[in-house]
Amino acid sequence: MSVDPDIFDAVKFGDIETVKAYWTSEIDVDYQDQKGMNLLMYAAEYGHNEILKFLLTKKPNDNLKAQHGKTALDFAKGNGHENTVKLLKDYQKWI
Repeated sequence: MSVDPDIFDAVKFGDIETVKAYWTSEIDVDYQDQKGMNLLMYAAEYGHNEILKFLLTKKPNDNLKAQHGKTALDFAKGNGHENTVKLLKDYQKWI
């Protein structure tokens, strides 16, 4: 099942209110777009920690890889988002 592109845009732009407004139980948190990116990866790439925290409550698979073999943690590290890295590492301890 696909995910509304508006949610992907909201994640990229850091719009937590839109993400929450569009969210339904039907959304597959692990859905990957044509680049292999999922919502968690975009939140990590852009360092949008409030959105990342929201997505983590949906129990995503944080080991999924995008086209070039990168995980959400790799995107956070690569962009210098230290707080995002910490959130993802803490999540890995919980699961």
